Order: sequence, then C-alpha cells, then structure tokens
Amino acid sequence: NEEGMSPADAAQRHLAVTPLLRGLGGSLAVHNTQDADDFLEEAGRTLQAAIQGLLELQQRRNSLSDKHLRPLEDNPLRLNMDYATALDVLFAEGKSPVHLAAPAAVSESLRNIRHHEEANRAAIVESLRVLLDAFSPQSLMRRFVQYRRSHELRKPLDDAGAWQMYCDYYDELASSRQQGFEMLFNEVYAQVYDRVLREKQREPEA
Repeated sequence: NEEGMSPADAAQRHLAVTPLLRGLGGSLAVHNTQDADDFLEEAGRTLQAAIQGLLELQQRRNSLSDKHLRPLEDNPLRLNMDYATALDVLFAEGKSPVHLAAPAAVSESLRNIRHHEEANRAAIVESLRVLLDAFSPQSLMRRFVQYRRSHELRKPLDDAGAWQMYCDYYDELASSRQQGFEMLFNEVYAQVYDRVLREKQREPEA
C-alpha cells in the first residue's frame, strides 16, 4: 500500500523515476504508480520538444554559425539527422564512440545559440552606429559639397540648399538603383558578428 509513504520513499519505490530524478538533480513528490507514469510521460514529451527544437535551430547553419574549426563534427545535434535518428544516436545503440554524450551535445548547442544571440546583438548595435555616423550632418555636408559643380561653389551652401540636397539624396538612396545602404549594414554586421562569435567561442567553457 502506497498510502502513508513519504514522497521520497514513494519515489524510491518507483524505480523508473529514481534515475530520472537523479539526472534532473532534484526531487519531486511521486505518490503512486499513476503519478510516476504521468511524470515519465511528461518528462519524455518535454525532452522530445527540447531535442526537436535544438535540431531545428542547429540545422540552420547560416543563422547559428560555429566558428570552431574542427576536422570532425562530433555533436549529433548538428549532423542534420531527423528526430528518430538523433534519438537513437543520443540515447541508444546509434551513438558513435566519437560523438558527444547527450548532455554535452545539448550544452554545446545551447552555448552556440547563446553565442549567436550575443554576436547578433553586438553586430546590430555596431551596424546602426556606423549608419548613424554616415548620416550625421557633418558627414552629409562634406559629401554634399562634393556634389556641387564649379560655378555652384562660388556661393556657400545655405540651409535651404542643404535641405534640398538632402531630399534629393534621400530619394536616390530609396530608389531601386541603390544598394549601398544595405551593403554598408551587411558588411559591418558580418565583420562584427564574425569577430564577436570567434571571441565568444574562444572563451573557456564553464
């Protein structure tokens, strides 16, 4: 009879739950067999959602670059496998001796995602700063002066003339002929993203 047992004793009795709780690093109240079954199924569904999500994210190579140059990809979550195959490789007979164990594979994947987010944020901030500098009044005025022909240089560029020049500049910038705005952003973004990501991935693992 399971009534009157402490949660710890009940959990110990349900042997299938005990290793899982040990792996989770915590203790939960499991009062009877139905509680144990419900908990195990819920844990399985949670693990399924986590693995499927990591597989999807890690398979987006362009958005989750890994700047570690290694001759062998040993993280099963990065081998473009479907869920069933990944499950077999992570937890069953499909695991290679040179594959990361499941906890290490998940930890590395989460670390890659965190590094991507940090590099992405730094790259966006720097790209916007460069664009802001390019549109500063001083930068634009220096450029506008160079647009003027020789006879136009005989008189200074007043505020009205500068405003009209800016309107013409904006119209040209927004036209389908121009790609400089996007190219500038993308160039700065790519450089900063790559640099920050490499710096993050050179940091010692916690």
